[in-house]
Amino acid sequence: MMKAKDILVKWEAGDKEVKKLWQTMNTWVYEGYKVTYDRLDIKFDKVYYESQTYLLGKDLIKKGLDKKIFYQKEDGSVWVDLKEFGLEEKLLLRSNGTSVYITQDLGMAESRYQEFKFNQGIYVVASEQDHHFKVLFATLKKLGFSWADKLYHLSYGMFSLPEGRIKSREGRTADADELMDTVQQKAKEVMAAAQKQIVTSADQEETIAEIVGLGALKFFMLGTNPQKDIVFQPEESISFDGYTGPFVQYTHARIHNLLLKSGQNKFDKLAPGYQFNEEEKKLIKTISQYPNIILEAAKNYNPAMLTQYLFNLAKVFNNFYQQHSVLQAENEVAKQMRLALSYQTKNILQKGLNILGIEAPEVM
Repeated sequence: MMKAKDILVKWEAGDKEVKKLWQTMNTWVYEGYKVTYDRLDIKFDKVYYESQTYLLGKDLIKKGLDKKIFYQKEDGSVWVDLKEFGLEEKLLLRSNGTSVYITQDLGMAESRYQEFKFNQGIYVVASEQDHHFKVLFATLKKLGFSWADKLYHLSYGMFSLPEGRIKSREGRTADADELMDTVQQKAKEVMAAAQKQIVTSADQEETIAEIVGLGALKFFMLGTNPQKDIVFQPEESISFDGYTGPFVQYTHARIHNLLLKSGQNKFDKLAPGYQFNEEEKKLIKTISQYPNIILEAAKNYNPAMLTQYLFNLAKVFNNFYQQHSVLQAENEVAKQMRLALSYQTKNILQKGLNILGIEAPEVM
């Protein structure tokens, strides 16, 4: 611990050897992150580095000291008293002048607001950091930043496997890349056992397995209320039945195949006065709910509202499809109406999955 503190002091003092070692290690880390992020199709518009924001945080703390918002103890450490917010005293700078986590977060919060002038700033961080963000927001309010009221901590539950919780410090890890490999392999096994209506090449099967596997993983994680802990079950997540990503993806692919067979790409010439049956009415009603679901999911910071809706839409469509023929409808008017409903369902499934970062394959 003493060696670590010594290295931190040297790093903040700009020691060349320490900086060189730090830069080397950072390169390894960022290269590894990029591989994982690229595979998950995760992108960032802006990246902030703690190595830069801690200096901004130190500037804020100095201003807070000058205004007597913060105070210094005899050992030189800097603190803030947050009792008025129902919190305790909080260390902002160590006695040797080095920064702590909140130092960096203070600097980053101000720089983000100055750059984006956001209506709301949402921190998506695990529930283990609930207390940290209460302290951060209270400290920013203490500094007099009116925009501190626009900050929100989207606290999500912890992720674990059936064999127990992941604890990296204890060597119990679940590497994201290994998890992706696992779900891809499971997807290949499930699809190999299923009856195929469309012939695909080995390369296509590999690509589809990747799309389905990652879709299963993302849907499983997003399909639970963010506040709840998740126990990830690879076998359950990859099922083509039930509340899963592959079920929604398969419904999308099924409709795509149906529309291809119809030989049409426009479905806008619909006859007025058509008498809808009960299954069609239910499908129309479900389709019409999509805009409100998006709005409510955003208001509640809860993507699970969207996953539940997409699952329900796929279920309602499959029930309609099983009970009423589309291509062999009783007349041309009914055929065109059902094709139009199928087309709209496909579009919404694709758009909804896209919002969740999940690809909607045309073939499965």
